[in-house]
Order: sequence, then C-alpha cells, then structure tokens
Amino acid sequence: MKAPQQWAQLLEFASGQPERPALSLSDALALSSDIGPEVLGCSVTEMAGPNYQTPANSSELALLLDLAQYAAGSGPCVAAARDRQPQQLDDLNEDRRFPHFSTEAIQRGVQSSFSVPLAGTFRPAAMNLYADRAGLFTEPRARSIALLLARSVSVLMGGQPRSPGAFERTESEELCAARASGEQVARARDALGEREHLDRRAAHLRLIERARNERRPLSVTAAITLSELGLGGDR
Repeated sequence: MKAPQQWAQLLEFASGQPERPALSLSDALALSSDIGPEVLGCSVTEMAGPNYQTPANSSELALLLDLAQYAAGSGPCVAAARDRQPQQLDDLNEDRRFPHFSTEAIQRGVQSSFSVPLAGTFRPAAMNLYADRAGLFTEPRARSIALLLARSVSVLMGGQPRSPGAFERTESEELCAARASGEQVARARDALGEREHLDRRAAHLRLIERARNERRPLSVTAAITLSELGLGGDR
C-alpha cells in the first residue's frame, strides 16, 4: 500500500470511522518518512508500570536509542511519556538536557529529536522522531506532519477519535500542503543532483546548506532553485 492510501486510511480512522485501517502501528510510524530523508527513525515509548517499552518502531536505530534511554532512566522519550510534555531537542551538540542520550545519539548520526506525548492511550506513551539534521523540527512542514502523525497514532493505540470530519477539514489540508512542499523539495533535489552530478543525499544536503546560508525555509530555497534551473517552482 502506498503512503497516500495509508495516510487516507489513518486519517479516516482518527476522525471516528469505525473500520480499523489495514496497517500496523509500525506501518503508521513508517509514514514519518514523509517528513523528509533526514528522519532516521520513529518509535513509540510506552510506560509499563515503573518500566518503559517500545511496542513499535520504524527502524533499528530508533529502537536502539529508545533502549539506551530506558537503561539510563533519562532521555526525551522517557520524559515525554512520563511528564506528558513534548521534548524537542533541535541541536544535540548544543542542547545537553539529556547528556547520556545526546552522546549516544550523536555517535549514531542523530542531530535532533522530537518526542510527542500521545493523548488518551491506555498507558502513558510518546512518539519519538530522530533526525540527522539539526533544526529539522523547527520547520513548519516537518512539525506539522510530525504532530499530525502523533495525533493519528494516539487514536490507533486506543485514544479518543476526533469528531467526524475534523481531520478532513484541518489535518488533511495540512498534510496536502506539507506533501506538496515536500514534492517541490524533492524536484529541486533531483534537478540539482542531475546538473551537479550528485546523488540524492548530497543534493539534498546542498539545498539544506543553501537554505541555512540564505536564512530561508527549505521550501522557498527549493522554489528558487527550480526557477534558476528553468523548471519553475509551482509545477
């Protein structure tokens, strides 16, 4: 099943449709790839009495980082599930709230993380995202998809659905806008890669570097790049 179909099923269920979607919790977490190639993994942390566990994850790296935090008894996923407060670490080289986690994550190529409490689940829980770029979750597109996925995952885990139609009116529009922005970035990445003879990751990093240097959102940099290449940013 392709990602748009999975998103459609997930959003319908989250808005109160009685039929459970034909996708597992791990399948839902894998939709975090829509945020961008910087996302290295997504997982769910769940409290089980005094302990913590990961009932689902999208990558081995996410699971390993979760387990490292459980062993230390500290980290953003532990704090988000336990304290019911989001934990956003935008630059692990600078943010040392959880030094053991930061050291472990940086060694594995992670530069930022975002842990979001899941509302209404049977046990206190949080969804965790790990990325290889600092500042990713400060970007409106990335944050929108992350929060939308967290709200949907909470319902999949037994949380209370929103009123019928709520997701269609708000989150679906949010997702469409975010996906359109992502498609534009992908077009710019591929076009730049072809011109400069770069692989996809190198081209994406080139776009990110330019966006940082010019202090622009990545989507705006992508549109400018497409225009400079004669491809236009709105196709």
